[in-house]
This record gives sequence, C-alpha cells and structure tokens, in this order.
Amino acid sequence: MAVAGDSAGGNLSAVVSQLAAAGGTPLPRCQVLIYPAVDFSFDTDSHRDLADGHVIPRDRILWYAEQYLRDEADKADLRASPLRAPRLAGQPPTLIVTAGFDPLRDEGRAYGDRLREAGVAVVYREYPGQIHAFVSLTKAIPQGMACTLEIADYLRRQLT
Repeated sequence: MAVAGDSAGGNLSAVVSQLAAAGGTPLPRCQVLIYPAVDFSFDTDSHRDLADGHVIPRDRILWYAEQYLRDEADKADLRASPLRAPRLAGQPPTLIVTAGFDPLRDEGRAYGDRLREAGVAVVYREYPGQIHAFVSLTKAIPQGMACTLEIADYLRRQLT
C-alpha cells in the first residue's frame, strides 16, 4: 500500500505516515507528496515571493487555513504542520513533486531535505515552470501528464 496526495492531500499523506511510524502501525511502502502543504507558518521565500501567485494566492491560502484550523495554536500541531515534527526517521520512501510557481514549493523541498537528513530515501522533483495543481491539468499542461507518468513509474517500482 502507498499513500499519495496533492496539496492538502499531501499533508494528509505525510501525517498518515508519521502517525503510523509513531504508533507502531505498519507503514505504507512509500508515499507520494505532490506540492504538499506541510507547514502552516507560511514563512518561506516562495510564500512571500508568490503571495499573488497563480491558482492559490496568499489570501486564498489564509482562507483555507481558517476553514481547517480553529486558532493559531493549531498551526503548530504536527497533524497540520508535519514539517515541524522533531524527528522524521522511519518514514517510508518518498517522492515529492513541487512546482516552481507555487507558494508551497519551499516547504515541499524543506520536507524532502528533512526526510533525507533522517535517512529516508527521497526523490525530489521540481517542475520549475509550473503552477500549483498542474498535475491535475493534464489536458492544458503537458507536463502534468509527464509528471503523472513519473509518479506512476515511481509507484510501480516501489510496489513491485
């Protein structure tokens, strides 16, 4: 079994893996985190530089956070901000995909770096010219289909 998700789904996938590792539950064989939202601090260069970005500008990100979290304290909860976990050892092999013009880019890269430092096998792939949600827009953005095929190949290798 693998877990995978994009954006908030990437957050949920990372949290599932962390909770499984912490609770002694069998881990997924791998995880695929596609432009994951893994830190509610919104304090990265990509969040600042792309505040008026395509698809998810900062005001929309803040609105999403308000719908999901009760208060400021919830932002630090590891189930909301899995990047803040004190240790990430024991996580499953991970593919992280980010987009160059996505406010979530830097937190996805940071999560990959932290996993790698913890000894986790990580494949990190940034699509520099792309926007948040490009993987879902395969009819309009050819790289979305290329990325989908890359994800499928990664899953095939990990699950066989």
